[in-house]
Amino acid sequence: MGTQGRCVVIEEDPDIRGLLCLALSRAGFNVKTESTGAAGVHAVAEDEHVELVTVDVALPDLRGSTVLHALREVSRVPILVISARAEPVDRLTALESGATAYLTKPFRLRELQDLVHTLAPAK
Repeated sequence: MGTQGRCVVIEEDPDIRGLLCLALSRAGFNVKTESTGAAGVHAVAEDEHVELVTVDVALPDLRGSTVLHALREVSRVPILVISARAEPVDRLTALESGATAYLTKPFRLRELQDLVHTLAPAK
C-alpha cells in the first residue's frame, strides 16, 4: 500500500499511542505522535501535508473540545476522536466541536482501518 500522507495522533496513553501509530503506519500513513493537546495542535498547524488527525479527548493539558476547536482553527482535515467516553452526549459534543468521526475504546483494529479509509481514502 502506498503512502497516503501524514497523520497526527494526539493520545496521552503511550500503549494506545503506539498501537495507533502501528495501525496507521500499516495503513500507509507517515505518523507523528503527540501526548498533549497543545503539542498536537502545534504539529498540525506546522505541517500543511497532514491528511488525518486522531484525538483522545481526555488529555492532560486541555479539554477535548478546546483541542478540537483549536484544530479546526488551523486545519480542515478529518479529525477522528478515539475515546473511552461512550455516552451519546460525549459523541455529540465532539462532533459539534469539530470532530469528523468518533470511535470508542476499546475498538477493533478492523473498525479503525475501515473508518480511516473512509475519512482519508487512498490516493
